[in-house]
Amino acid sequence: ALAPYDSLNSEPPYTISSLKKSISLAETINISKRNTHQRTKIKSQHHPHNRQTRANKKTQYKSQSKMKNSPFLFDSFAKNERIDEQNKIRLARQTRRLHHQQHLRADAK
Repeated sequence: ALAPYDSLNSEPPYTISSLKKSISLAETINISKRNTHQRTKIKSQHHPHNRQTRANKKTQYKSQSKMKNSPFLFDSFAKNERIDEQNKIRLARQTRRLHHQQHLRADAK
């Protein structure tokens, strides 16, 4: 238990220096918490899984930017266009032949 405050013979129970000490202690605790939080955040960023994900994204971005103006991409696009055009022509011929055969069968009857 605290003794009653006697203004003539003793100091007040909380002096300025003790208040400064408690404030500096609180500041130290806050700084320590903040540093611990930052360390934890950095550790989680450098976790092997996160590093691998970042590396994958980086290589994917590089390959996309390289392929953007790649002649292979243009050749591939042209090849697909040519194949589509050939399929369109082939289907048109098949339908024409089918209609022609149906017409010949109808005339034969």
